[in-house]
Amino acid sequence: MAHRQTYRPQHTNHFAGVKSLLSKNTPSTSQVLAVVTLLLVSGTLLLLAGITLIGTLTCLALATPLFIIFIPVLVRAALTIGLVVTGFLGSGSFGLTGLSSLS
Repeated sequence: MAHRQTYRPQHTNHFAGVKSLLSKNTPSTSQVLAVVTLLLVSGTLLLLAGITLIGTLTCLALATPLFIIFIPVLVRAALTIGLVVTGFLGSGSFGLTGLSSLS
């Protein structure tokens, strides 16, 4: 007698592997809260950076005509202040050199 093999389809759950992967990699509550907090803080800081940039550009646009009008005075003032600071530092260094050479 020959044995007859009958075909019995096996019922497999194709989603069992996916569910097991998802259940292993689910974030904890503290991780979710950390991400939400990070998004809120970074969004707020990005908004503040944008407001600062817009304010800076607005002030620059308003101050540019004043810079153009007063550029002759500003250049002379910057050169004068630079020469005064250089002279002060130079005289101080020469005085320290003289004192150290005497001692």
